[in-house]
Order: sequence, then C-alpha cells, then structure tokens
Amino acid sequence: MLKHCLIIGGSLALTGLICFMLVVAVCYVMLDAMFPYARQAAKLPINQQKPSDFSPPTYESPPVTTVTPPLTTNDNPSQSSKKAMTWRVLNTTTIDGKKYALFGSDNLTNPYQGDTDINEVHPLLCIQKNNLPAPLGLPTAITTPGGALRGSWSGGRVLTLANVQGSILISQAFADEKCRLRGLQITGENGFRMAKFHDGDQLSDWAGWDFWAEVCWIEELGNTDIRYWVHINDQPVNHW
Repeated sequence: MLKHCLIIGGSLALTGLICFMLVVAVCYVMLDAMFPYARQAAKLPINQQKPSDFSPPTYESPPVTTVTPPLTTNDNPSQSSKKAMTWRVLNTTTIDGKKYALFGSDNLTNPYQGDTDINEVHPLLCIQKNNLPAPLGLPTAITTPGGALRGSWSGGRVLTLANVQGSILISQAFADEKCRLRGLQITGENGFRMAKFHDGDQLSDWAGWDFWAEVCWIEELGNTDIRYWVHINDQPVNHW
C-alpha cells in the first residue's frame, strides 16, 4: 500500500513539475513577444542600457561671430597716382608746301615729377630721326639763361598715335614699338619711336624742352590744347 502511495505521489509531483515548466515557458514566450527589445538590452553592458524613452542631451550652439574683413583694394597706390610728362604744339609753319611744328613744354609740363596721370588718354608723339636738313625759314633757336637750347631743329619727322592710355606704355621698348608700327602704317617706313625731351639739335648737348620737326601725319595738329605723351631719359617720370 505504501509502495502504491509513493508511486502515485511521485507521479503527481512529476506532473506538477512538468505543468510548472510549461507555465514558465508560456510566460517567457509571451513576455518576449510583448517586449522584443528587453532580451537584447539585457545582453548590453550596464552602462549602455537605457530606457526606451531616453533622450540624448541637448547642447546650445555657440553664438556665431561674424568677422568683417578690412576693406582692401587691388589698386597699387603708387601706380594709380603715377604721372608722366606731356607736351603740346607751341607753333606751326608751312615751308615749301611742307608743314612743320614746334612741340614742347608749357606751363603745365613737369619733367621732374610728371604732370599728367597715366590713366588719362592722349596721343603718343612719335619721331623718326633721320638727319633731315633744317628748312630755311624756321625761327632761330635760342639758349636759355640756364644753358638749354630751345626751339632747335630735330632733324626728323613726327606723327602721332591717337587715344593712348598712358598706363599701357609699360616700357620704352613697348612705346617705341607702338610708334614703329604706326610709322609703317602711315609712311611705310621703319625708324619711328616715342619722342623724348632731348630730341632737339643733335649737335648740342643741351637741347631740350622742345623741338621743331616735319609733320608726317597729325590729324589734330590745329588743336593746340591737345597734349602728347613724351618721355625723358634722365628723369624718373615716365609711364613705366
């Protein structure tokens, strides 16, 4: 009898254990379905576990500081204010059907500091020095109290290149080439170059300030207000 009781009790205990395990399994499955991320969170290190409603900390953006750069300019002050020398027609005459002009300095001309901003536009005075004899009838040259020979014969011919902005004359060679090409265009001859301060009497070391020359082509010759670009070889007032 006791043996039968033990057998029956053991069977009931085993059945209860099996039922308990089934209940636990069913509960585990239900919890896993209801909270799918709980098991994954349980596997994370403690410092990485966070509730589902966790919000990352917010930080205020630092104020944006706008720095206004100093005003700058690409202009070169020394270049924008640079001045070069100009002459104008002082006198004209016609001898044996040929026109002659006296080009020279006036009260505006400054061969030491320049007198005209190189950004201005003026005709470029070109000369061909070819030892032409002085025509009879030209006014006689004079020597100034300072020893300069004025109103002398250049022995050459002149023409102009109109509308030249002084700043493009970047070197004497460049200016001379402009005149050479202009001479070829007008006369078909080489030898023209930019006229200079000392293009007067070739036999005098002191010729300067002006010179007489035969006129090849100067359309604006009658307008004595027009100024002409001229350079000087012993003062720093040229375009370049």
